[in-house]
Formats: sequence, structure tokens, C-alpha cells
Amino acid sequence: MWRWWESALTAGVSPSWTFFYACLAFLIGSTIGLFVYLPLYGMYAVLWVLAICFIFTIYRLPFPAAIFAITFALLLGGFRASQSEAFRKSDPFFAYVGRTVSLTGSVPRVPEVQGSTTRFTVMVEDSNASESLVGHSISVVVKGNLALVVGDNVELRCRISINTFGVSTGDPECAFPTSVTINSSSSLSLAGGLERVRSRFVSAIRSTFSPDAGGLVSGLLIGGTGALSTVWKQALITTGTIHLVALSGFNISIIAAFLTLLLQLLYLPRRWHLFVIGIMLSLFVVMVGAHASIIRAAIMGMLVVFARSLGRRSSPGNALALSAVVMVAITPRLILYDVGFQLSFLATIGIIYLYPPLDRLLRKVPDFLKLKEALLMSLAAEFAVFPLLLYWFGTLSIISPLVNMLVVPFIPFIMLFGFVGSMTSLVSLPLGRVLGLPAEAGVRFVLFVIGKGGILPWGSVAFVFPLPALIVSYLCFVGLFIYLVPSARRSTFFLSSRVG
Repeated sequence: MWRWWESALTAGVSPSWTFFYACLAFLIGSTIGLFVYLPLYGMYAVLWVLAICFIFTIYRLPFPAAIFAITFALLLGGFRASQSEAFRKSDPFFAYVGRTVSLTGSVPRVPEVQGSTTRFTVMVEDSNASESLVGHSISVVVKGNLALVVGDNVELRCRISINTFGVSTGDPECAFPTSVTINSSSSLSLAGGLERVRSRFVSAIRSTFSPDAGGLVSGLLIGGTGALSTVWKQALITTGTIHLVALSGFNISIIAAFLTLLLQLLYLPRRWHLFVIGIMLSLFVVMVGAHASIIRAAIMGMLVVFARSLGRRSSPGNALALSAVVMVAITPRLILYDVGFQLSFLATIGIIYLYPPLDRLLRKVPDFLKLKEALLMSLAAEFAVFPLLLYWFGTLSIISPLVNMLVVPFIPFIMLFGFVGSMTSLVSLPLGRVLGLPAEAGVRFVLFVIGKGGILPWGSVAFVFPLPALIVSYLCFVGLFIYLVPSARRSTFFLSSRVG
């Protein structure tokens, strides 16, 4: 027994392993911290003790040092989420729930179109209710597509209610105000300027392509379903292709790849790639609204670019874990209440960890026109997210893998020519339409496949999937993965593979 403990204390531990599990511990701690309050000064003392223990053991006792680091991350995540919840509950708008108030303020962020509604944030500058509301922000939901840009001043009158969906669940909101007055701002901030650029770009897309094609191109390039008709939105949901217009890591990675290719064609030194791509992606994120899903995708893309700039092969698992930690550290409630956050990360996990064994299993099957790769990636993502889809939406898309296999290979092609055609239309509309013809043809094929799949009566199946079933499903997936993949059995999921 003592020999086992001695081996455990002196066993070597990979820094990559420690980093990954520290990130995982931070996420678990953040989840716990949303429900359990951790006192400020007590947590400071414990975190300092763990940090000192880590420093004194990192060189001589690597394994205990890793345990200290993981415990530190667990408590730090819980502390951050706990303090965030305490601050959220101190919002003065809670005192006015159920009451009608008049508010005047400015729009600090790009509004987000959600189906038939528009959601935006107002930073309160004046109120008839109380001076305590001044300086605080509140989420506002209105019907239709409201013509708002960053920096506009808004006057509204509404009844304060409690949000019941998404990352703002439980927060006060101003839903469907009885009156809204918009006063366009004459001042031009960076965010406001980029929003105007975005508006001109969207107008160019609509002028260059047919209505349905323009809606899909707009969703691929800047995200959102606001330009799509209700029929096509439902078809995307039924066929499991709604992720294409969510501006996820997939879209950002394509944009980063195009930027890298452009910089290489300009013979810009490799050491400048990270700096230039970082600035351009940051401006792009601000332009399209800096919403949580977009920031998450941009962080993931930048981590990959950073690893490549150092001449190293990027570790997708660690990059994904760090991306999750950064996002949850900023907004801890993402981990439980943001469906897009959960779906995006689970789909990426599926592609990272399930695609390679599936590819090895079918290595003898020819990959004609990359169709096998597209199908297997789609299957890997579907396996990872379908329990969560059943839990949140009660619907499972049966034809999603087949539809994704047919349409995903065309997406980079459509994005490239869609961007070139739309940008050219800002200077010459006829030339822009000519250059955008390849994208128009690609979009028509994609919409044809999605449209045919969306009308199949057996295309999706409804289920009732409770939370315990969701937890058991993912535990079974993890166990099956560890059993089937030799590298997982040799990993540090088990101490016996490292020590003894």
C-alpha cells in the first residue's frame, strides 16, 4: 500500500493533462457555484493555501501539484460563479418586477434578431421610478425587426417581468413595451461605426442574391436567421442544419482560413499573422454583435491561430477547454442556461473525440469528394448533441447526418464567393452579381437538399427526455468511449494507468 502511495506522489504528470482537467474542474465548480454561495474571505484564504501548496510541490511532487492545481481551479470556478450570482441578485430592477416604469437610455450592444422578435440592451440614463436604476442595464424584447444601431437613444414604457429562457433566466427584463421611441445618435463610436458597416454589407447581400439565397448567405457570413423566411427556418431545424447560420466555430474557422490565405498571398511574415488576424476577428466580433456564441467561436479560432503561429500543432481539446473557461468566467450562467453554448461545445467535442475512431473504423471505405469525411463529422457531432437536443427540444432529426453530408462541403465555397460578390456590389452591383453567381448556384443546391429533407414526414421524431435520462446518456457515452478507444484507456482517466 505504501509503495502505491509513494509511486503516486512521485509519478510524472503531463502539463497538458493537468491543464485540461483544471479547466474541467473550473467548469464543474462554476456549475456548483450557481447554487451554493461561497463566502468571500474564506475562499480567499483557501485559494491562497492551495496556491502555496502548488508552488512548493510542482518540482518535487508533480502529481500532488496537479491535484492542488485542479482543486484550486474547482474552487476558483465556484467562487467566481457564486459572486456573480450574488451581484446579479442585487440588481435594483428586481424591486420593480410587476410594475410599469418609463426608461430612457442608450443601446450599448448590437441588437439580436430572434425569430419574429428583436432583443437589445438599454443602459438606463433616466427613469421615472427611481434614481437607483440609472447606470444599470436591462434587456428589452420587442416584436418585429427594430431598426436600431449601437449608440441610439431609446425612450420606452414597459412592465418589468422575469425572463424565463436562456442565459438571462431569472433576470428582470422589459418584454414588449407599450411604447418605444428611437432617437438616432449623431455621435459615432467604434461599435456604432462597425454596425453601420454591417448594415451596408447586409444591404449589399440582399441586392446581390435572390431573397432566399441572400438570407442563407447573410446567416453564413454574419450569423442569425433574421433574413430567412419562417418556412426555411423550420426546414433548417427539421434537417438539423440550423447550426450553419449560428456563426459557430465552424464559420469562424473558415473566415480565419481565408484570412491566413490572404496574408500568405501578400507575403506577410508569419509572425504577423496572429496580430493581424486577431485585430480583424475582434473587429468582426464587434461588428456582428459580440454575442456569447460569436465570442466563444472567435476565442476558439484565435487559440488555434496562436498555436500555429508558434509552429506547434494545436491541441483542440485544450483549446476548447480554455475557450469554455474564458466564456464561463465572463458569464457563469452560460454553462446551465445557454443552449447554444452547450450544443456548440458538445458538437465540437464529438468532432474532436468521436470522429477519429469512426474514421479508423471505416478507413477502408473510399472518401469520394470528401463525402465520407463530411458524413462522419456530422455523425460524430450528432452523437454528441442528440441527448441534449431531446432534452431541450424534444425532437430528434433522423435525416440530419445525410443532409449535413450533402451540404457542409459547399459551405466554404458559398462563403467565399458570397463575400466576394457582396463586397464587389458595394462598388458595382452588376459585377458583384456576376462574381456571386457561384455562391448563388451553391445556395440553390443547399436549399434544394434542405427543402426536400424538411418536408419528409419521418424526418424528425418527438421524444420526452427528462434530466436523469440526459445525465445517464452522457455517462454511458463516456464509458463507451473509454472502452472502445485504446488511447482513452491509457489516459489519466484512471490513476492506475499513471501510478503503481
